[in-house]
Amino acid sequence: MSKVPKLKTIVALGTALFIVGAAHAQQQAGHLESQGAGHQMLSQENMKMLTDARLNVAKAVLQLRSDQEKYWPAIENAVRRSAEDRYHRISALASRIQHAREGGEINPIEVMQHRADALAQRSDNLKRVAEAWQPLYQSLSQDQKDRVRLVATHVLGRMREALESRRMEAYEEGEEAD
Repeated sequence: MSKVPKLKTIVALGTALFIVGAAHAQQQAGHLESQGAGHQMLSQENMKMLTDARLNVAKAVLQLRSDQEKYWPAIENAVRRSAEDRYHRISALASRIQHAREGGEINPIEVMQHRADALAQRSDNLKRVAEAWQPLYQSLSQDQKDRVRLVATHVLGRMREALESRRMEAYEEGEEAD
């Protein structure tokens, strides 16, 4: 297989992962929406399934050699822990939003403390994921590194577009609320 069709296949896999994840999230719109928080949230089980799918796509794109397989469990563990922590942060935020919507007091100091804790946890998780990837990345061939960069660039671009779209929706909703 030449490089161009292989790269097209890899980009298609990354795109499919992004589309499946977005469609899956759209289908799971009920949890927070039903609580009146106005945002969508995957169930914990669906978040695990999406994490599994992402890991499977990443592993398929890499086409690990047998000598590289030993590095994969650490990556899986770090990514799964990060996803689990993210789910719990979002759930806690949803609870605080629901409490506020029900007339509960909002303490701005607690809001800042929760935000700081969330950022610290995200930082720790990102460091853990990077540390888990480091040994595998060092063992990758140039072709594997090119595939990682291609998929990461493509997926990150899509994520950036989705984030910007979400920010615009939030901005527009804020204007309507005023």
